[in-house]
This record gives sequence, structure tokens and C-alpha cells, in this order.
Amino acid sequence: MLYFSELYKEKVFTQDKQYVGKVDDLLFLANETPLITKFVVKTSSGRLLYVPRQFVKKNGIGFILRSDYEEKEKKEAEYSVLYQLQDQQIVDIDGAKVIRVNDVVIHDAPDFAISGIDIGFLGIFRWIGLAKPFSWLAHTLKIHTTSDFIPWSEIDPQEVAKNRIVLKSEQEKLKKLHPEDLAEHLEHANIQNVLRSLKVMDEEMSARVIADLNVDYQREIFRRFSPQHAGEILSLIEADEAVDVLLSLENERREEIVKFIEKDKKKAILHLLHLAKTPIGHLMSTEYVTVSSNMTVKEVLERIKKESADFSELEYVYAINKDEQIVGVETLHELLLQKPDTPFYRIMNQNLILGRLTTPKEIALRRMIKYSIYCLPIVDENRKLLGVVSLQNVAEDLVGE
Repeated sequence: MLYFSELYKEKVFTQDKQYVGKVDDLLFLANETPLITKFVVKTSSGRLLYVPRQFVKKNGIGFILRSDYEEKEKKEAEYSVLYQLQDQQIVDIDGAKVIRVNDVVIHDAPDFAISGIDIGFLGIFRWIGLAKPFSWLAHTLKIHTTSDFIPWSEIDPQEVAKNRIVLKSEQEKLKKLHPEDLAEHLEHANIQNVLRSLKVMDEEMSARVIADLNVDYQREIFRRFSPQHAGEILSLIEADEAVDVLLSLENERREEIVKFIEKDKKKAILHLLHLAKTPIGHLMSTEYVTVSSNMTVKEVLERIKKESADFSELEYVYAINKDEQIVGVETLHELLLQKPDTPFYRIMNQNLILGRLTTPKEIALRRMIKYSIYCLPIVDENRKLLGVVSLQNVAEDLVGE
């Protein structure tokens, strides 16, 4: 068994003992059997030679290159031990600790391949050439020291290919945790550990967790993300939640991020950002369904299925006329009790409770409580529907204040 720390900077010679350079890196395949594919040798002039492993042999003085060795280019499927394993971090999803890869374990028989990673203290001392003195001192002081080894079988190779080191056990924990529970747990960690935890998640999971974090964490996260990465994450978050994040940032930073938000999502976000300058606008959501009052119950239900698949919730359906003015509303429950061929205008409630952008939050809350409604439609001066404000969002905002 070998360690990468022992191979790194080892001298490389030709078979006739001509000095070539030093081992600068090893390339490997990120799969279930992570074979070393190439040795990267840095010459005296600083040039990098990519030499396939079959041309390299280890001996007492370092490494020997076969006389017929060839140079090959690095392939897309090959990964670097030095830059993609060594010193990388592994996150414990429970937040208890962040593990660092202190050394990479390699076996050389029958072929060079990675067998695991060392996360123990000995790995650190091995890199600075003090492993033997440290072991002697520990033995003298009767301190038990061993290399803390994680076998490659416990590492997810697909995640290594994405430049992340994720233990399969941690990946299983991720699958079992709800984003809200994980967000609540992460809020007890510092921002560095939150960022490390997000790094091991895929983008969709990361976006869902970020959406459930409090605004202080969100602000710090999006200050540290690149504008492009921040835009990609916000493209996966509900528009009203994305607006909350953007409103917590400085104007200049906000404008940089918006450029990278997906086109359709950007339109909804910019619309809500404009409305956020009003007393109630920043609480509005565009998660609502509008129909023509002449549509049948069957047609309305089909539209709901088509348009609300990604909504977090839906309580009401609103009817609008040809001038896009709101003229009626009905609950999903009442809709499901009707016959499929019933026209919507026959069951809709025309006695509407409405709000405007200038409606104070306190008044909006009182209206919803008084009339026992869960969402308040917000209209402009022409009675055109701009969005809806939920009872939960208004109450949470007021409680927060």
C-alpha cells in the first residue's frame, strides 16, 4: 500500500538513469474501480508530461520510465488526485464535523488504483515528512494513533466526477431528509458549514434547502455565490421566494444575479420586484390559476392540472373576463363537488374580497380573518388581477416585524 504523499515529488528517471522530472499528479477514473491511468511528471523546465501508467515502474530511487514510453493528452473522463481528492472536504450532513482528505491511499498490485482516503492526523504529518517522528512521540507518550481510513467503496464515484466528495452514507441521509428539516438543522451551523453542506447536494436539493433558510443565511449564501451560480439556484426557487432573497441583497449585487436567472422565471421575478416597493407587493405570489367564467368544471380542472403542477399550494380558482378583470372565485373543494359539465359562472362567488398594492398588511390580515379566506387577490385600479397574498405570508411577515 502506498500513499499519494509518498509518491508526490518523487523523482522520475529513464531506464538509463537520465533524470526526467518529478511526479506532480496522478490521473484516475472516477468509477467503482478507480484505476490510475496516467502519471503527471513535471520536468526541470516546468513542462508537464502525461505518461500512461503502463510505462511507469516504481523502484528504490523513485520511478523509472520504460525506454519506449509515450506521452498522451489528458482525457475528459480522467480526474486529478491532487486537485480533486487531496485536501478536499467531506461534509457530515448531521453538521457535527467537516472531514478533510489528508492523504489518498493507493495500492500498486496488481495495478495502480485508489483504494481509499486517509482522514487521520498521520496523513497530515506524512505530507510534512514528520510521520515517523510523530508516531515515535505518540508511542512514547502512549497515545494510540492510526490512519483513519475510508475505503473507496464508501465514496460515491458519480459525485467525484462532479468535483465533490460525498460518502454514500451521507447521500442516503440526504434522500431521507426533508428540505425544511435540513434547513432548520443547518441554521444551527455557521455559514461555512452551511456552504459545505450545500456543496454536496445537487442543485435542485440545494435550491429547496436555501428557500427554507432564514433571510440572514440566504443573504450570506448569495453574497458568496458567483452571480451565475446564484442565478441558476434562483431559477429553481419559487418566484416570490426568489424575490425575498434578492431584496435582502445590495442593488448592484441583485442586478448582477438577475442577468443569470432563467428567462421565464426572470420575467415573474422582475414583475414582483417592481411591486415589492409597495406595502404589500413583496408578499404577493403569482401562484394562482385564472379561467373564463364560461368554462365547464371539467375544463377548469384540466387547466388546474396543467398550470399548477409546480405550485406549493392552491386554494382558489379565479374567473376573469375578456378585459382580464377578476369577476369571480371558487374553492377547489367546491369545484370537486360539482358535475363536470357545470359552467363555472354558475358556482363561482361574485362577492369578492379584494386588496390593492397600497393596502397595509394589517388591513389585509384583518380582511382574511373576517371573511375566513386563505388568499387575498390583489388588483390594480382597473380591477385586473396582479397576484395573491396568502394568510400565512402576511401573518409570518407581521410576526417577524
